[in-house]
Amino acid sequence: MEYRRLGRSGLEVSIVCLGTMTFGDRTGEREANEIVARAFAAGVNFIDTADVYVNGASETITGAAIKAQRARWILATKVGNVIGGDENRRPHTGGSSRRWIFQACDASLARLGTDWIDIYYLHRDDPGTPLEETVAAMGALVDAGKIRYFGISNLRGWRIAEVMRCCERQGVAPPVVCQPYYNLLNRMPEVEVLAACDHYGIGVASYSPIARGVLTAKYATGVVPEDSRAAHNDRRLMQTEFREESFAIARRLKDHAAKTGRTPVQFALAWLWANRIVTSVIAGPRTLAQWLDYVAAIGDNRKLVVFPLSEVPELARGQGAQLQRYRDGGLSDATTFRFEDGLSWPMGGDSGRFRTETDLAPWRAARGAAGRMPPTGFPRDNRFGTGPIRVQSTKS
Repeated sequence: MEYRRLGRSGLEVSIVCLGTMTFGDRTGEREANEIVARAFAAGVNFIDTADVYVNGASETITGAAIKAQRARWILATKVGNVIGGDENRRPHTGGSSRRWIFQACDASLARLGTDWIDIYYLHRDDPGTPLEETVAAMGALVDAGKIRYFGISNLRGWRIAEVMRCCERQGVAPPVVCQPYYNLLNRMPEVEVLAACDHYGIGVASYSPIARGVLTAKYATGVVPEDSRAAHNDRRLMQTEFREESFAIARRLKDHAAKTGRTPVQFALAWLWANRIVTSVIAGPRTLAQWLDYVAAIGDNRKLVVFPLSEVPELARGQGAQLQRYRDGGLSDATTFRFEDGLSWPMGGDSGRFRTETDLAPWRAARGAAGRMPPTGFPRDNRFGTGPIRVQSTKS
């Protein structure tokens, strides 16, 4: 197992993080315990859950599974979403207010059966609560010893900058990790989020490395495996990746992965690990067999990942770009990122989308007359394997 420093913190985490979103739902407690035991035996020390997963059942199972080796696990959970149940209806649940963060943290600690949380994520942006209040609450939890660090998830690049500004002004230790939705089908975090994390020294623990199962190439038009996310009509999948263009890309990627001696899962993880900004990849298995496929990819991260876009022209034309946040509306200004090799990449997704002219204006100003990204924006050192980019804007 390889371990990497998480941002500028003193934490060292395994390059695979065990995701537990299905624990207590489609993954029973017995199988969940076996997955955790196998992960620990493989050297995994990073585990991720959330209060909203199965209305807290995931936290309960996760806490019990790691209890015997609690001091050896980096335990992460999240706050911000509405918890199910009649007693948890709005406005008494969810969001990032000081009141809810304190209440949710105490509830998570009780479910997890632990005295501390290593990383406490803000699960989502809460535009209705001032960031100053949210950041101060996270700092207070650190001071109280209830959490060791805090992290952020599903934030746009400019919001990450605002969080960092609030931390500096209030003297609160900044977030050590960001959790974006990033994979071969959704590369929008490359536009702003990864660059922001690199600039501020924030670690990256990306989630859904196989695009909610689509990159395994198990789906096709009219073909839905039994007990898959599509079979359960998973809303996020059905409104984003579940379409013929994605299936075609997955089939081509599977063929390319086979040429490199990898399964689609192994190739997808190796591709992410090849990006030096990515610290860890969150792998969320539903079954033990799926976890073992993830484990098989460990040790493959040092091999060169060569991915010529010519073999998957759909990605080169931008047809594989997915909406990171399925509730987002359409673009008001169609913006295309044009790489030096002539390839284009349209914007989309929660991390790189400008929804209004107001959002777009400061970015245009920052680019400057030369049409280049600012020095603190997208890096021009080929770290993503795509080469430097130019930006052109075209009205739709």
